[in-house]
Amino acid sequence: MSGNHCLYLHIGTPKTGTSSLQEYLAANSKALEEQGFLFDTKETLRDLIRDLDPDASRYTNGSWILKSMDEVANNIFNREFLYIANMDIKALSQMAEVDFSNYSSTFRRYIASTEELLEKQNVILSNEILWSIPPIYLKQLYLHFHERIRVIVYLRRQDFLLESFWNHAIRKSVTTVSFDGYISIYGIFPNFKRTLQYRQTLDEISGIIGRENLIVRIYGAKDKEGNPFDIKKDFAGVVGFDYKKNIDRKNKNTRITGQMIEYIRVLNSIINELPEDRRPSRERREKILDILSGFQKRSCRDLYFQPEDRQKFLSAYEEDNAYIAKTYLRGSTLSDEGVPEGAGATVHTLTEEEIDRMRFLIALVLS
Repeated sequence: MSGNHCLYLHIGTPKTGTSSLQEYLAANSKALEEQGFLFDTKETLRDLIRDLDPDASRYTNGSWILKSMDEVANNIFNREFLYIANMDIKALSQMAEVDFSNYSSTFRRYIASTEELLEKQNVILSNEILWSIPPIYLKQLYLHFHERIRVIVYLRRQDFLLESFWNHAIRKSVTTVSFDGYISIYGIFPNFKRTLQYRQTLDEISGIIGRENLIVRIYGAKDKEGNPFDIKKDFAGVVGFDYKKNIDRKNKNTRITGQMIEYIRVLNSIINELPEDRRPSRERREKILDILSGFQKRSCRDLYFQPEDRQKFLSAYEEDNAYIAKTYLRGSTLSDEGVPEGAGATVHTLTEEEIDRMRFLIALVLS
């Protein structure tokens, strides 16, 4: 195996432009291959991700790692990996010490094919779900690839990440609760809580593959010339291919206003009140949203935390973030994304008349 070729494993974090980056890599797969980088767009093991989020990028790859862990967990303990990861520390420790090759045919097949690919070129895998699970899979990858593996992580300050999670949950009809309600319940989910504990996860990763093989970047940070952050351009600089030689496309996930988010939240609540056989299809729901989008007023960035709540929330991560800045970011701090100090939440509420109009609109579209 050529010592010059690396396996680049981009693992998120979630809500840091991952879908946009994956679609960009897929669109430029041929140009990248000419520069010595393979981003596999033909991988078939994506069922788990599609089940979790039907709108997830169809270009996410590296799903064979998830399938391998499930095979190992089932073959040794007759349980799903996610159950072991959240409920059985002893079993998780035992999994960390076995060779996946002995328990997973998927792992053997993809390790062999990746080793063959690395003879000729670098390989890029991008899968943000890997950030939220214990990184025992890295022990297995490091066992086979050693210093040739590079893990790339983008971090976003925890308050902004939580706001983005809520925004996404509303847009995808996962929840109808207000942001205040969302803050109060997020901590009960182990995987979600782990997502925000950057220090613990980064230390686990660096402890397995070595600090020199872990690349940590700040999502939202301007470049040296002061230009706005672009994850595609930044990733190109990190990995080492020529961004200028590739085509670019509009980001998949565009930011919408807080007013529109409130429209969607109320819409979800109204739809949930309907009998299941009367609820709009996905296509009709999109038609309703298109109509509602015409009523929103354009504004600057909407915030959801009140200043005192934001400060209280961030205080839980203050020590960890200072450690991360010193240990992994060469003194740089997580971006404030241009939010003025003390800026209050942008509160959007709908009147009863507006809600009645939405009910009429839904009935009209369903008629």
